[in-house]
Amino acid sequence: MSGSLRTRILTSLATVAILAILLLNVLFDRYLIRQRRQLEDGRITILQAGEVLERTRMLLVGSSVVLVLIVGGTAFLVHFRFVKGSIRRINEGIAALERGRFKTRIETGRNDELGSLAERINRLGDRLEQMRQELESSHKAELERAEKMAQVGELAASIAHEIKNPIAGISSAMQVLIAELPQGDERAQIFEEILHQTSRINRAVNDLLSYARPTLPEFAVGSLNDPIRRALTLLEAQRREAHIELNVDLDSEPPPVLLDQQQMSQVFLNLFINAIQAMPDGGSLMIKSGLDEDFVFATVADTGSGIPKEIMLDIFKPFFTTKHQGTGLGLSICRSIVENHCGHLTAESDRGLGTTFKVTLPVHGRSIEAV
Repeated sequence: MSGSLRTRILTSLATVAILAILLLNVLFDRYLIRQRRQLEDGRITILQAGEVLERTRMLLVGSSVVLVLIVGGTAFLVHFRFVKGSIRRINEGIAALERGRFKTRIETGRNDELGSLAERINRLGDRLEQMRQELESSHKAELERAEKMAQVGELAASIAHEIKNPIAGISSAMQVLIAELPQGDERAQIFEEILHQTSRINRAVNDLLSYARPTLPEFAVGSLNDPIRRALTLLEAQRREAHIELNVDLDSEPPPVLLDQQQMSQVFLNLFINAIQAMPDGGSLMIKSGLDEDFVFATVADTGSGIPKEIMLDIFKPFFTTKHQGTGLGLSICRSIVENHCGHLTAESDRGLGTTFKVTLPVHGRSIEAV
């Protein structure tokens, strides 16, 4: 039922009610005139005329009340039916939005609060449809990017494999040549530099392979402290040479976690190397492990120059680096390894106050969804 039709019906009912009341008044006036004539002719007494007048007045009032109630009730039913229909259409529109049909329009034909509500829901549907299209476009672009990255990864892996064998051959040849040189031969320094550069290339190729074709972790129940200690042992000489003070505070009995010891050692080895390189003039390396609710954590903090805030969001992106040497894949690979362990790798830094990396892994046997 449209708003104009409802208005016409209500107007008609009000007109009928007014006409009916006027007609009753006309009939009452005529009846009074007839009673007055009978009284003047002496056919009825004053007392009889008064009783008749009182009964007629009560009949007129009762008829008017009944008529008003009938017309008012009918008008209320018409209005209620109209409001109910509008509410039903609004509910249907909301249900359509819940099902993802954001282009659904709610038409009430009203200019009141219900009409305003329907229009607001229509605007909400338009906004949701716009957001859906934006998400679909973003998702499509992300899929295309992921596909391109996968192709680039495959190409990079193929190239890396082609490079590894010649580099290994060059490195082996240099080692043989160095061993055969006589004591004090000036060529030894040149050969050592070639060997050093081939080692750099080999590390870059290994990083590229790790990023392009990451190996799946081989999980076993263990302690997060073990890969930390293993990485520290490997870097002990480098740490002392760089005049780095070590401060270790590991939980004596950390809860067990599921981890790949080799991959997690790679994570901490990379974090320790980054920390040492961030302190070229010496400093302190602070390592701590413990329990944070349902996660075991380990923090690696240095007293270096820190990371500028404007690049903090970029440090985990592939190929991003602020160093003159390196591939920019180290932190990206570390985060990928930690996420494959259902954990998190985060960083906090203040300019001039150093940087802190935090690794968190879920405690073995506890629900990750509950975290």
